[in-house]
Amino acid sequence: MIRKLCVAGCSVSDYTDVDLPYGKILATDLGVDYLHEGAGAGSNFRIWRRITNHILDKTITEEDVVVIQYTEIVRNEFWSALPDPGPKYTAPPADLSHDGGRVIRWKPAAHTWQPHDEEKQFLKEFEQYFVSPRFSEEEFRVNNYNFQQMLKNHKIRTIFLNTTRSNLISNYVIDYFQPSQISEDTHSDPKYNLRENDTCHFSEFGHRYMANELKSHIEKLGWI
Repeated sequence: MIRKLCVAGCSVSDYTDVDLPYGKILATDLGVDYLHEGAGAGSNFRIWRRITNHILDKTITEEDVVVIQYTEIVRNEFWSALPDPGPKYTAPPADLSHDGGRVIRWKPAAHTWQPHDEEKQFLKEFEQYFVSPRFSEEEFRVNNYNFQQMLKNHKIRTIFLNTTRSNLISNYVIDYFQPSQISEDTHSDPKYNLRENDTCHFSEFGHRYMANELKSHIEKLGWI
């Protein structure tokens, strides 16, 4: 049995111009609670931070199922003391954080949508001088290994969604989670895509398809 479903990822798994993402659809189909950790412009660092904290706080336990949808490895996040710009600001939001601050999300060109000049300048210089794909691969290799060992130690039932909609290094799933890994490669078929010129995000049809695939996968794993 499953108590709760949690999906963690980037905009691929978020409410990106659709009413319901695949995680919410799947949770409804399974009749379980849903914890949404998909985030526009989200990073793998955000996934590691949010899921680890949920496990430490026991809001995720071995009674639950977690779906991890990793994103491109160069993405990052930073704490900012600058104030929340309010609901009129429509770019990818930040996470509220400690000491009255926010955790802002960086991916290439992220400086173009920041509400504060200080954040624009910081993220622009970060992208120009402080990003190395090779170093990001090393960071991902280490952090991903530690994260998966933590999931294994806590006996968290985890599915790693290997989707071609994200730019990932290969062979990132340890042997323990290989049986529960699932792959997705539908971006070449327009009906699964949000728009004709957007092969990164699911259409509503694509989200329903992904929910059905995950449900069948969970059934095969014997979790329901």
